[in-house]
Amino acid sequence: MRTPKCCNFILRVLFISVIMCGFVIRTASQNDKGYVFPQKVHPAAIEKYAFSGYYYNGRNVYNLRQSSLSKSRGEVLSMKINPSGTSYAVLSKKDNNVQLKIYDLWRADEVVHTFSLFQLNPISIAYSPDSKSLAVAFSDCSVELYDARSYVSKMKFGLSFPAKSIAISDNNYFMAVLSDNYMSVFNMEDGTVRYATETEANFTSLAFSSGSEYFVVCTDDGKAQLYDTGTFSLIEEFDSLGNASDCDFHPNDKYIAVVVNDKAIAMINRYDISDREYVNSEDGGISDLCFVKDEDDNVYLLHNTESSITYYYAGALAPNYTSLLSDELDDRLQNWMKRMDGETMEEYNLRVNEETRNSQTLFLEQEIATELAGNLLEMSTISLGGYNQETNMLALDFNTMPSIYLNVPENRLGEFSEVEKLDFRNPRYGLTTDDKFELVYLEVYNMDTGSLAVFDNRNRNSLTYLNNDSSFVPLEVVQVSSMEEIKLGNIKNEVVTLAKAGKIISDHTNISVNTRVSSTKDASGNKILNYCVGFSYNVEAAFSSVEDFGPGKYHIKRSGAAMSMLKIITKAFETDFAQYLKPGKKVKIKITGMADMLRVTGVIPYDGVYGNFIDEPVYGKDLMALTVTKESGISTNEQLAFIRAAGVKEMLDAEIDALSEMMTEYEYHIQLMDKVGGQYRRISVEFNFIDAF
Repeated sequence: MRTPKCCNFILRVLFISVIMCGFVIRTASQNDKGYVFPQKVHPAAIEKYAFSGYYYNGRNVYNLRQSSLSKSRGEVLSMKINPSGTSYAVLSKKDNNVQLKIYDLWRADEVVHTFSLFQLNPISIAYSPDSKSLAVAFSDCSVELYDARSYVSKMKFGLSFPAKSIAISDNNYFMAVLSDNYMSVFNMEDGTVRYATETEANFTSLAFSSGSEYFVVCTDDGKAQLYDTGTFSLIEEFDSLGNASDCDFHPNDKYIAVVVNDKAIAMINRYDISDREYVNSEDGGISDLCFVKDEDDNVYLLHNTESSITYYYAGALAPNYTSLLSDELDDRLQNWMKRMDGETMEEYNLRVNEETRNSQTLFLEQEIATELAGNLLEMSTISLGGYNQETNMLALDFNTMPSIYLNVPENRLGEFSEVEKLDFRNPRYGLTTDDKFELVYLEVYNMDTGSLAVFDNRNRNSLTYLNNDSSFVPLEVVQVSSMEEIKLGNIKNEVVTLAKAGKIISDHTNISVNTRVSSTKDASGNKILNYCVGFSYNVEAAFSSVEDFGPGKYHIKRSGAAMSMLKIITKAFETDFAQYLKPGKKVKIKITGMADMLRVTGVIPYDGVYGNFIDEPVYGKDLMALTVTKESGISTNEQLAFIRAAGVKEMLDAEIDALSEMMTEYEYHIQLMDKVGGQYRRISVEFNFIDAF
């Protein structure tokens, strides 16, 4: 009997625990750089699910324990794992017969689906990162996109060449296909070609960044080219990379790993082409790599060697400060631009306008950069540099960042000639375009004489992304969003007042609403504005079992807090927010179900009220697949959190008819809290209206 997929997450955790606690103990660490898993056969190519590595050799597919998961009739040409962890696809060939089969990842040699014999042979395969689609390239120069659960064809792409490899971006906007000399990148929404090129050298591999903003493509003449997916313009070319047989982005999108030859991997800082770190193996046999994260979010570079699978610890690489700063800046700026409680329109317009937004952006950039830099100045070795008599500028040099220049008249030069007598106060930082810190403000104080010199470059040009018009939301749209959040708050107050009067909830339940506008680009490269409307709540611990979900409970209608939040949603989209429910427009609805760590004892009966779910893709720590049926019931907290989220979808479909006329995409998320208590059993909903304005 097939193992129920409801147990996939638990099995995965146990499997990883066995590997990391058992296998690692029996194998030596590699200079404290990670872990080496010896293998009896050479891993020809590797694949990952979560933290676990898999590979194939000859006719077999193996896991890290060297156990054979499946054996094909012919030699395996390619193996890809469904990102939800349910199954894996195997493309194999014996003589002229090519087969494509789907196997259960958790049951040895169990075939889930066999594709019918094709008139033209399949030559490469790839799963979409959301696990919903399987792309298959055929020798007739076409690529077919199949539903990854029903295996029904959804879309077909025509090529001018046979695709030997396929890559799909995380946002499902783009599908890149490579032949020896040709590359095409498709818009997956309408099937059009966004970018195409050919080269004299052979293409070897391609990878999209985790944010889907970039992709890197390698050629066998030792080059890797970095492209922007918004404009498909070439950003940078890296060379001297040997045969450049495989590549991948670090999860923070700052570093790109490239296989240089069978004994070396280069990790390249995409902001600074001079910054390279090499991972070496005397065993040889390196041909494949990918980055993985463990349960604690530590990053490893997973790669093969002649006789092992190796996890190289990559967490010591520098963070992507530009990305961290950009995300934090966006959050703080959005909050700053909201209309405050009690603020009149006149006061709001005086506080928030184009001029004040620009100055606030610059201020926040430097504030956040200073927080990220930490005690960088204290860690620096400081020395005096040269002096320019014409400009009266004295250089102050640092071993950790660029020099700064103090305006010191020549007759006062002696007051700043001994570093040990100087005190450095109130530093403020910015980031350079190569993702490094630089001082933008510093007070230099002579402790003996009391003399003071100030370096002030706070009005310098900001980073490129701050000057990029495509990253900014028009102020009038921000103001509309701010006004609508106030309207949403009024709707919330009306619903909450009625709910309290009816004793559905009390003052111990707090419901939150918010709006947000973000600027991005669609799959065609057009600038669009997305409108996000979020709803969430919290219930005090002592009242959660009464006003929200009790232990092991999942019925939405029995949670006063959840039903009150859903009432706010339905009323909002019946009135002020109805304008965003446009037929044919796209909306992505993220529903998050939560559960505390109270252990599920036995099986909680499930009455099937929200339907049966088999291998449903759900985002937790990793993408997983969950099954909940009336027959199987609920036996894990993951299932319990998920079924609470499923109840929300049921209510939204029933109460908001206009969603059925839109391109509505639901995405389930779950959060498992590390504490016990009813206050951790709740739900939240986020509507993201694509190209709303």
